[in-house]
Amino acid sequence: MSNEIVPKGEPESIEVPVRPVFPRVSRIIEDAPPEQQVSFGQMWHILRKRKWFLVASIGACFGLALIFTLLSGRKYQSTSTVEFNKENSDALELNDARAGDANSMDYLVTQQTQVNALKGSDLALQVVKQLNLERRPEFKANQFLSDYVRTFPSEAGLPLEKAAHRRAEALQAFQKNLFVDIVPGTRMITVKFFSPDPQVAA
Repeated sequence: MSNEIVPKGEPESIEVPVRPVFPRVSRIIEDAPPEQQVSFGQMWHILRKRKWFLVASIGACFGLALIFTLLSGRKYQSTSTVEFNKENSDALELNDARAGDANSMDYLVTQQTQVNALKGSDLALQVVKQLNLERRPEFKANQFLSDYVRTFPSEAGLPLEKAAHRRAEALQAFQKNLFVDIVPGTRMITVKFFSPDPQVAA
C-alpha cells in the first residue's frame, strides 16, 4: 500500500443563472394603466346628477337638529369659581429644587382629588336630597336605555340610599349636567351646572 499524499484539485465554479425574484409583479406594474384625474367638470356633473339626494340629506339633518332643539328645551347655566389653596406649613429653601418639584406635584394631585370629590356620587346624592331634585321632570325621565326594555321593581316609599335604581337614575340625571374643570395655570376650579329651572341651576 502506498503512503503518498495525492493533492486534490481546486473545485470547479458552477454558474447559476439569476432569475428575477418577482417577475409577475413587475409585469403587472408595467401593464397597469395610468391613473386618471377627475376634473372639476366631472365632479360638478356628478353633483348635479345627485342634487336631489344631497338636498334631501341636508333637509333631513336640519329637521332632526330642529326637533332635537325643540324637545331638549331651554337650559340655564350657572358657573361658580372655587379657589383652591393647599395648606403648607413646611418652609422650603429657595435653592431646594427637588422639594419644590415634589410640592408642586403634591399640589396637583390634591387639586385633582378635589375635582374628583366635587364630581363624586356622595356629594351629588347629598345635593339631590337637600334640593329634592328627584321630583323634577328631568329627573323622572328615563336615564338609561335599559329603562325602555326592562321593568324594574317598585321602589316607592324606600329612602334614596336603599333604592338602587332610583339612586342610579338621580345620579345620572345630576352628573350629566355637572361639569367640573381645572383652569390651566391657576389655582381655580370652575363648577358649571345646567338646568331648565334657573333657580335649580343657581
